[in-house]
Amino acid sequence: MEGGSRRKLIPYCSSTNVLYNNNCGSCNNKCPVGQQCCSGQCVNILTNSANCGGCGNVCNNVPCTFGICGGYGS
Repeated sequence: MEGGSRRKLIPYCSSTNVLYNNNCGSCNNKCPVGQQCCSGQCVNILTNSANCGGCGNVCNNVPCTFGICGGYGS
């Protein structure tokens, strides 16, 4: 845009986008490296049995290891 003005998009937080890694559960609550926002909470999807390998993937009565229910090599 020559001679024109450029609009810069400014990130915002609202009640509709608090389930993402930069606004997990509340505005500016960024998930640490290695964690993912699932239902408004930062979790480690490699070890969390309620969110194994991804949000909502539940391991029933087996551990979550490396994001696999039952563990690697089971």
